[in-house]
Amino acid sequence: MKKKKRGRNFNISNRLAYTLIAFAFIIGLTAVIYAVVPNPGHSLSQLEMPSCTSSGQALTWNGAAWICGTPSGTDSRFTVNSSGLCYNSPAMCGPLISTSCYWFFQIYQHCNEYNSYNTLCLDWCDSHRQSSDCNGDISSACSGGTTTTHATSAYGSCDVMYQDGTGDTILCACYGSNYELENLIPEGIRCL
Repeated sequence: MKKKKRGRNFNISNRLAYTLIAFAFIIGLTAVIYAVVPNPGHSLSQLEMPSCTSSGQALTWNGAAWICGTPSGTDSRFTVNSSGLCYNSPAMCGPLISTSCYWFFQIYQHCNEYNSYNTLCLDWCDSHRQSSDCNGDISSACSGGTTTTHATSAYGSCDVMYQDGTGDTILCACYGSNYELENLIPEGIRCL
């Protein structure tokens, strides 16, 4: 009887086979990329923008690179000067401004008739407040302003108008809570 020669059989699992194929594919792809493009990307000098320092110059694309040049197109809305890129802006509303509230008036009375000027002034402050006093709603173009409608404290003092004492007045300073004032920024040139 003859003996059969046996060869060696390698049993590789499917998982191992696919892993080896994927690894070989990644190595081959990496070699191809570096063979075709030896220096991928850009150097820092290629990405750096020039700084335009002369008056009237602006950063301009010439089709191949950024350069400092004089803009060839005309647009009456924009100008370039030493302040930068400027434009004619319409009126606009800025952020509200928190503002202290106070107003003044005089009471034409003899000072010696009252014991407490502060109490007298506080009683009179609200009835003698002008509509413009502590009114933050100043423009129909903006919105959000608030108005303080009454005084929270007052200070009174006697003012003698004539030397003979016949022209006394009580000066009142009225103080209310803070209010928000609308901020209408007028039209004009603004620069970036």
